[in-house]
Amino acid sequence: MKRIVSVLLILIMTFTMFSTFVSADVEVVEQAEEYEFWAPSPYLTTSVGQEEFRIQKAMDMGKLLMYPLPELGNNYFFAIAELQLSNNGKNGRTNLSILYCYLLLATDDSYIILDFCSPWSDYSWNAGANIDNVSDITVEPSKGSRLMYIIKPNAKYEVSGWDDYNDYMFITEEKRMIIVSEDDSKNQGGWPVIHNGKPYWANEWYYNGSGTYRYYSNGIEATILKEMYFSGKNTEYGSSVGPATTDVNVGNGYTSYKTVTVDTPVISAYKIPGSDNLYFRFTNYPIYDEAGTVITYYDDIEILENDRGNFTTVKTYSFDTNSRYQTGNTITQLAGVNVNKYREEGLSAPVVDVGKKYIITNTGQVAMVELNGSTHLNWNYALYNGKLVVIRCQNGNTYVYESTSYGTVYKQMLNYVNISSKDKFVVSEDIILDQVSNGNEGQDGYYYNASRFQACSSFKTMSLSSPKEWSGRFIDNVFDNGRKVECYWSYVGNYSEMWYTITDTDGRVVAKGPTGYTVDSTKAEKDCFCIAVGNSKFIAGVKDLQTPAAKEYYRASVVKETGDGNVVSSVAIGNKVLTPPADTDTVPVQDVIDFGKDNLPIGYNIKDNVIGTNKLDSNVREKINAIRLNDIVIIKNTETASGTQNTGTTLEAFEEYDSTIGDAAVSVYTNGQNFCWYCSDISGLNTGTYNRYYTVGDKVIYVTYKIVDAPDNKGVTTVVF
Repeated sequence: MKRIVSVLLILIMTFTMFSTFVSADVEVVEQAEEYEFWAPSPYLTTSVGQEEFRIQKAMDMGKLLMYPLPELGNNYFFAIAELQLSNNGKNGRTNLSILYCYLLLATDDSYIILDFCSPWSDYSWNAGANIDNVSDITVEPSKGSRLMYIIKPNAKYEVSGWDDYNDYMFITEEKRMIIVSEDDSKNQGGWPVIHNGKPYWANEWYYNGSGTYRYYSNGIEATILKEMYFSGKNTEYGSSVGPATTDVNVGNGYTSYKTVTVDTPVISAYKIPGSDNLYFRFTNYPIYDEAGTVITYYDDIEILENDRGNFTTVKTYSFDTNSRYQTGNTITQLAGVNVNKYREEGLSAPVVDVGKKYIITNTGQVAMVELNGSTHLNWNYALYNGKLVVIRCQNGNTYVYESTSYGTVYKQMLNYVNISSKDKFVVSEDIILDQVSNGNEGQDGYYYNASRFQACSSFKTMSLSSPKEWSGRFIDNVFDNGRKVECYWSYVGNYSEMWYTITDTDGRVVAKGPTGYTVDSTKAEKDCFCIAVGNSKFIAGVKDLQTPAAKEYYRASVVKETGDGNVVSSVAIGNKVLTPPADTDTVPVQDVIDFGKDNLPIGYNIKDNVIGTNKLDSNVREKINAIRLNDIVIIKNTETASGTQNTGTTLEAFEEYDSTIGDAAVSVYTNGQNFCWYCSDISGLNTGTYNRYYTVGDKVIYVTYKIVDAPDNKGVTTVVF
């Protein structure tokens, strides 16, 4: 009987366990994991082109210099992406830079490249550029566009017979950038001059094949001046005049850019920690007397409010250093300060120290450090319970201690620091603590014996904020919905292959694979760089300004893997509106196609032919005879513009000039499966929306052009799709 009962118990337990396993299997099926399938694109099909990609890489590397151009408008910038080479200089010289220069228009989320150029010469590291606003001294020319800025890169990397070019960039009122790079190997390159409001190109020497010779006029050394006219990307020269070289000087109204340059400061500032949009600049500058002797140096701290790269001065604090000598000042972030504790007391939190002379708070207050010299002769900053303190172990030169029955106990003296509403440096009463080897509870920064101080571990030296941090226009590797893409090198034998990983918002890997970017392992020293576009595209490349190669991937589908190993796609087919423009005589089979239905007209049955069991029928796309392209948006701030869209199907050769959008023509043509367009006179197009269609073989391509006026200095342009 006992044996029968035991068998029954075993059967019951086995059945119970089996039921549990079945339930678990069912649960796994219901909580199926989602995964993504990504496919490579044969082209960079997003609006992020090679130069945009280079700008983003330069911002990420901290090698993008940006200069505001207020005469063009609040959102216009001149930018330099600086490729720094440490060991490629001629004759072993180092610190060489190759410059990529851009004229940019800032948009809400990125930059539009209005123009691009690269000087012929190379330059030294971190030298920047001389930018002179000449808008007030130039006049409206008889032809072409008025000159607004002259730009000359600094510190040419001069090596005889190698970098002998004079490089100048000219920015015009029509928002174009023209570069003039003249060969100066024989000292005949020349330079720009402005006289009577007109720009000229000046030369004192010429080369005739056998040697270099000076210009003369009536037996006197002369400077040959040719008036410059700027039209679009072109430079034209007028007839020559040859004043005596001795007359070409400032006294006679000549402004020469051979010797005279005016620096426009690069946008640079420190972010104030704990603030939303406050920054500061620190300047140490001299005041001179009439004899040109330094009287004293002043320290200026300028508090700035940042609106997406447009800085407005909130307040400037000026302090007399009472010194005739310039001094350096280390700028330290007082990291670790608990901002909330100060906020609860109705105070601003001290978050930045400038040379132990000034304190800046998270709300932009600035106060000079003022302490009693008789007690605080030697002191340091530290944190105590999350608040800033000044700390010392001496009163003047006398160590603070207490004699006890156990011996001498040395003390450390702390004073809490805050800034009053009137920008005054305020300290609390002394807080007395023993000196102990690891500090007292709550201390970060302490004296562990007489004259021995352990610095605060939280504090750190600050660096100038890069455009990536203050512009708000940096495209990172995070998708719109919070998912993330990361790229890395995977080593295979003698080669390195760039791989990608897509992670969900919870960190779960949802996709992983190779990008197809493979190099020799010895060349895989550059970091990988990738940017996410929307939710379903990313671009990957190497974090190297000299390497333009990039791979683009797009998310083809999302699938669910069930517990039993089956995969179910979650791709929705959905509807597509096929209505052509009203001014065409083409009648579609039906206005709206629901691709999820059966019995669709030939060419539309992608449900069975594309995503059904046959997966992909290469003939289906060839049978679709109506192609709707994305809108083509043309901004009227350039002379020429062009673009390409991939139609996804084979097209016959086609080319025509469409002159129905104003006084200018748009050239349209096909290239395999690409629809291409080009316009050489954007100003001749009329602002508005134009629906067009082109018959290419047995295909009808529907296009909507949107011609948009460029934004003015005060606003933005809105395009409705």
